[in-house]
Amino acid sequence: GRLAQWSAGKALLSLWRPADAGAAHAALTPFQVEDKLWLRCDRLSGGERQRVGLARMMLSDASLLLLDEPVSSLDPVLGNSALAVVQEEATRRGATLVVSLHDVDLARSRFRRLVGVRAGKVHFDLPVGEVTQALLAELYGAELPTDHGFAVDTPPAEQAPAPKITRCF
Repeated sequence: GRLAQWSAGKALLSLWRPADAGAAHAALTPFQVEDKLWLRCDRLSGGERQRVGLARMMLSDASLLLLDEPVSSLDPVLGNSALAVVQEEATRRGATLVVSLHDVDLARSRFRRLVGVRAGKVHFDLPVGEVTQALLAELYGAELPTDHGFAVDTPPAEQAPAPKITRCF
């Protein structure tokens, strides 16, 4: 996460003597992978790799966070938890958060605004409460069941704290 902030020398030295292990451990902890700190990446599952990637994002100082399917390899509970951590971090640093998801239920529960993209064009850009089943049917080219997956036990997105700009495709 901090590699871009380091000199080439510090980055190379870190291959032999890890720098900022404490910060890495702290970033891994909210994603429940702190026990993987010293494992090689090829020893991690897809979901663990995804959570390590999110932890790396926590160490960056970016003011714009672009996340493409950040929880696609996670079960519904871990995915919801990971997005909550990301949203809290974006809010804490005043960063803009843009997240691409295909899980409509999760998007509705975690975000206040949804942007639907079809064939590379914006189909709608609306507050979550205005996204109807008809709009989703147009977006996906088929009717969606009213309950598309697992229920997520979170407050409605209108009440949840959110970064200053939160969008979900």
